[in-house]
Amino acid sequence: MGLRHRIAAVLVIGVLFAFGYAVIGGEAEDMKTKAGTVIKEKYTLKAPYKDPKRPPVEFNHKKHLQPKDKGGLGYTCKKCHHKREEDKDPQKCGECHKKDDDGKTLKFSKAMHGNCRDCHKKEDGKENDKAPKKCKVCHKKKAAGEAK
Repeated sequence: MGLRHRIAAVLVIGVLFAFGYAVIGGEAEDMKTKAGTVIKEKYTLKAPYKDPKRPPVEFNHKKHLQPKDKGGLGYTCKKCHHKREEDKDPQKCGECHKKDDDGKTLKFSKAMHGNCRDCHKKEDGKENDKAPKKCKVCHKKKAAGEAK
């Protein structure tokens, strides 16, 4: 095979790989903030302090943000990030919500449960029968030998 054929083959493979990556699960346009930061598919929501009662929650960001026609829930960022400025990336919840209420800001556990659990129970005033509601479904304990 000549040099031209090899170059053409490499280009075709590169284009196919790039197309496959975009179709199968590469970062979609709707998975970036308006500030341009790529939004990870999943996040671990951890309290800004050691919580002896409950392990952290693995949060599927992509499922909540993706449009409904693509299998997601179609939420906007402000659904959870209530004080988010449109052109800036949102802060982590624990930057404002701490271990205890301070009189102005809810403590972390109340804020998360108020936002997450309450939405899982009812959405737009209707019973939400698809979302998990039991503690252990979201607060999963690590299996023996699994990294913490």
